[in-house]
Amino acid sequence: MIGYKEVPPIPFPKGFATPAALAADNAGNAYLADTGGLLVKISPSSAETARWNLAGTPEALTVDDSGNIAIAYSEHCEILAPNGSVKLKTRRFPKGAIATSAALDDENLYIADAGNRLIYRYSTGNGLPSGEIGRADKAKGFMGLIIPSPYFDIAISPDGALWAANTGLHELISFSPDGTPRCSWEKRSTGVEGFSGCCNPSHFAFMPDGAFITAEKNIPRVKTYAPTGRFLSVVVPPAAFAENAIILDVAYDSKNDFVLLLETKTKAIRRFEKKQR
Repeated sequence: MIGYKEVPPIPFPKGFATPAALAADNAGNAYLADTGGLLVKISPSSAETARWNLAGTPEALTVDDSGNIAIAYSEHCEILAPNGSVKLKTRRFPKGAIATSAALDDENLYIADAGNRLIYRYSTGNGLPSGEIGRADKAKGFMGLIIPSPYFDIAISPDGALWAANTGLHELISFSPDGTPRCSWEKRSTGVEGFSGCCNPSHFAFMPDGAFITAEKNIPRVKTYAPTGRFLSVVVPPAAFAENAIILDVAYDSKNDFVLLLETKTKAIRRFEKKQR
């Protein structure tokens, strides 16, 4: 079931102490944020090409197709231009918010809030709130998001749809910008093809064809699923992690076709390529 092999990692850049988040753009550049307030851009050839000092401790990170960077902090989010200059700042998040993930397209910035179990939508034009996603709606038959702990990831698929990890149901669910649920799939199982335990999948990302890369907590592992939710392969099995390792983030390097992995026990971005059949 293991369809990938590990290739040489990218060592953490100078000055990194405790990594916080990982993202990748559609050109294969990786972006690595540190809890000390440092953001580094790394090319597909593993060279550092830019670094910026951030306004605080980053809680979440994402990059859109144009190279704009969204950084979520504990109380607000900023969007940086590709050169690192601040394009806009949002208002303060609602009371009790725990920002865990961000997603960005041309018109919308989305922030996942595990504290209030909601996704906030902001306009990329002015940074103002423009809607909430995930609240229970009996008329639409939606019971609301079940988020038992601060593991709540969101991402935008290659076709432009917003997806969220509804971790209490071991589900991945897609929403329209107005908050209407579009479709979903779940894999509730103790077998390798499914998700079990609390709050899984803990992280996820997309491949260019719409396939999902998923990561899990408790028993750490990384897997891939087809856009329909059909299990495809194990990328990283539990045996490939050191004891007590925690997966912090996953991303995809579309230039090299590598799955990228950020975890607590390896001071590098780990990389995995698909085995040749």
